[in-house]
Amino acid sequence: MKVVIIHCIIMQALFFLSEAAPTNITGDISAELVYLGFVDGKNYFTYEMDQSWFEARTLCQDDGLILASITSDAQLAFLKSQTVHAKIWGHEHWIGARDAQLPRALSYDDTGMEPPTLTGIEWIYRGDDYSTCGAYNPGKSSTTPDPDLIMFPCVFGRPFLCSTL
Repeated sequence: MKVVIIHCIIMQALFFLSEAAPTNITGDISAELVYLGFVDGKNYFTYEMDQSWFEARTLCQDDGLILASITSDAQLAFLKSQTVHAKIWGHEHWIGARDAQLPRALSYDDTGMEPPTLTGIEWIYRGDDYSTCGAYNPGKSSTTPDPDLIMFPCVFGRPFLCSTL
C-alpha cells in the first residue's frame, strides 16, 4: 500500500512540477507541438498529427528538436505520467529508433545506440524484416492496458514525440 501511495505522489509531482515550455529551442516551434515537460535534461513535446517516421523526424528537426529517445527508467516514468494525465493519448507515437539494417534490430537516430532494456516495458514486433521504426504505445486501452514499445513499418502515419538533445 505504501508503494502505491509513494508512486502516486511521484506521478503527481512529475505532472504539477513540470516546467513551462522552454524558450531556448533553436527553431520556430510549431503551434501543433504540445509541451510535455522536462526530465533527464531533456524537454519533451508531442505532435498529435499522423506522419510517417521520416516526416516526423523532419518536423522535429524543423523545430530544432529530434525524435525523442527513451533511454532511462525516469524518462519512461515521465511518459507514463503524461498518459495518465491525458497529454499523450491514442495509438503509438514515433520515437527516434529505427532499423539498424538488420532484421528486428533498432538503434536511436541521435546516438546510433540500441535502445536499452527498461524496467516494466518491452519491445513488440509488428511488421516487415526491414524498414521498421520504433514507437511508444501509451497503452490505456482494453487490448494494451500498459505501455509498450513497438516496431513496425516506418511508412505508417502516427503522432510522434520530439525532444531536445
